[in-house]
Amino acid sequence: MSEFNIDTTLKEMADAIGDTISKDKEKIKEIIVEILNRRKERMKMLVELRITGDLTQQRFESRLEDEKKVLEAEFNAIAALNKAMVQKAVNAALDVLTKTVRALL
Repeated sequence: MSEFNIDTTLKEMADAIGDTISKDKEKIKEIIVEILNRRKERMKMLVELRITGDLTQQRFESRLEDEKKVLEAEFNAIAALNKAMVQKAVNAALDVLTKTVRALL
């Protein structure tokens, strides 16, 4: 039977969490870029209308508030992904612990 070393096991658990979060972080970044790209033309139009004077500051701010609401709604979907990301990270850490126990039995 192998000797149990909690420090080694905790490091392996932390590594598993880090690997999982790193992978999911890239997915989330891709989703954010996709969301922003879908709004790109609208934001470009708002800026162009404002700098040409075709949109008053007040109307510009009102339209920005609308954009903010749309982005907030879309980004709220990412919150669900974050929850899933945390669950995957915890599962990865506990898998390491379970494998350690199996190896010691």
